[in-house]
Amino acid sequence: MQDEKVILVDDEVFARKGLRALIPWHELGYTIEAEEASDGEEALGLIEATQPDP
Repeated sequence: MQDEKVILVDDEVFARKGLRALIPWHELGYTIEAEEASDGEEALGLIEATQPDP
């Protein structure tokens, strides 16, 4: 089974870094597809570029 691709989006850099570090993404079947986004506009660009899973 292939991991689901996700993008982390939060306006607080420490929240994004904490989510990345604290949650065992791979063990849960997820891959962080791209670097984190700090807002919706940045996230939209990442979504268009990387096509994460819905």
